[in-house]
Amino acid sequence: MTNDSDRRIVRLAILPAFAALPLLAAGPQVAPAPAPAQTPPPGYRIDEDRVQPAPAQQQVPDISPTRTLPPPGQAGQPLALQPQGAAPTAPLDTRQAIKFEPGVLELGEMIADTAKTGSITVVNILDKPIKITRIIPGCGCTTTGAPPGEIAPGGKASVDITLKPGSKPGVPISKTVTFQIEGHAPQLLTVKGDVKAYVLMTPDIIDGPATPDSAPGTIKLKSADGVPFKVTGMVPDVAVAMPSEAKLEHDVQIDWKKWEAAGSSVKLAVMTDNPKAPQLTAIVKRALRPGDVPTKAPVQSSAPAIVLAARSGDVAGLKAAIASGAGVDLEDPMSRRTALHFAADSGNMEAIALLIEAKANANAKDRTGKTPVTIAAERGRAEALRALLKAGGDPSVRDQVQGSPLLWAAGLGTPETVQVLLDAGSDPNIADVNGMTPLMWAAGVGKPENVSLLLAKGADTKAVDKITGENAFMRALRSGKGDTVRILIGKSPDMSARNLMGMTPFLIACAYSDPEKIKMVMDAGADKAAKDNRGWGAIDHARNRVDSRRDEVVKMLEPIVPASTVAPPPATPAAAAEPSK
Repeated sequence: MTNDSDRRIVRLAILPAFAALPLLAAGPQVAPAPAPAQTPPPGYRIDEDRVQPAPAQQQVPDISPTRTLPPPGQAGQPLALQPQGAAPTAPLDTRQAIKFEPGVLELGEMIADTAKTGSITVVNILDKPIKITRIIPGCGCTTTGAPPGEIAPGGKASVDITLKPGSKPGVPISKTVTFQIEGHAPQLLTVKGDVKAYVLMTPDIIDGPATPDSAPGTIKLKSADGVPFKVTGMVPDVAVAMPSEAKLEHDVQIDWKKWEAAGSSVKLAVMTDNPKAPQLTAIVKRALRPGDVPTKAPVQSSAPAIVLAARSGDVAGLKAAIASGAGVDLEDPMSRRTALHFAADSGNMEAIALLIEAKANANAKDRTGKTPVTIAAERGRAEALRALLKAGGDPSVRDQVQGSPLLWAAGLGTPETVQVLLDAGSDPNIADVNGMTPLMWAAGVGKPENVSLLLAKGADTKAVDKITGENAFMRALRSGKGDTVRILIGKSPDMSARNLMGMTPFLIACAYSDPEKIKMVMDAGADKAAKDNRGWGAIDHARNRVDSRRDEVVKMLEPIVPASTVAPPPATPAAAAEPSK
């Protein structure tokens, strides 16, 4: 994190849940004009970041920000929708207004289901001030907002971007972030990461049992890099027996009676001691059993009017929907989010006030178990969060992965939202299904200020997660900021602590950190001769890196750490196996 007062910081989080999208061309790209951010024209509705024709209306061209629009009258002039009868707007300045440094954010090698943060600088390349009005991440993304105020000619603003891959390894990821600029055409930034497969799982979709007495299901795990590994656990704990030895291949059998008793979870997480494949996820395809009948009517194909109005920020439409008496807690058929969820997501206080006055449920859960309180916390909407808590929202509600508002705020929210939740009595040591605490999330992907707030409330620095056996300090060395590492070193962390692979903080730093963080750990008294369970030392982990800092770290360490005593680390696997059918 920079201390330069002329540089402003905004955090952005990208949380894709699906496979990677096609790669985009490198460098800044100029997109056509965006759809209006608020009320759509008559006959339109807003679906996420895209304006779509409303049902039963005449079809119109797609006006997604990432597609080219037909020119209206003047060739090459971007089209901007405006309300019917409104005065014509001034044409957009089609010049490129900003550039990104770097032009493409390459996050390098990533671990499945584990977030990683990078930073880009936005530079105003025009001779007049510009204002970024909105930053729109791609599918499954969230952002706390654009840099405040204007950026002067030649001025800069820093943007932190966090990308969390899905649970499937062996998948390159490419996401697009759209920067909307007042009076100018939007520009696109490409964010890339590579989730390599170090342990292969087959099948990754397993048929559920016809009855609880069905024969055990089997998941096969195989090393892709030639390194033996242990299976260290399963969530939920439904294995017939857990293998105890490190091997190149394992068969893990599923006890279906245990599975049913644990709630028949759709997801099964298998943990290993391979630091680059700490968790693999299998999906259970539930079987239809005799006597099963539908318990709900088929869902409607389009969202209720009150949901569409809240999603688009149409306050007049929201008032009309409330006045119609159709119900304030009607759900979007796909996400099962209510109007209050969408108002909390955008931080639209006028919409939130209207819905609360109409007795909307602040504790309604969407398809993933998140409430409006959780959404506001995750999105950094402090004012909305206060209003929802005052309206009876639960600050400690749990979602399907046992996440809480504080857990989401610590990793993706703002210091203000973290403080609001702590003041409301949220437990600073609450843990999710993987044993991750707010401090671990803040240390790994959140703001350093979030770390300080949690520590001030008694967050446990020694707690470890169930996946890697790592504490918050180790998480900070993997993917956190230098300021976060500095704050945690001030709490005198145990430099001899080890994760499930036997890696100390110093070894983790050599495997993942930049030279600045490695030096901080050495200055704090780290044992430079430490080795992990496989006998790997600092230089082995440094040489096994595949990111852009590898050579720099190796050159730094070679004169000051013991020479390697093991065979050269295996090459990075080039690709994952074909997905199971």
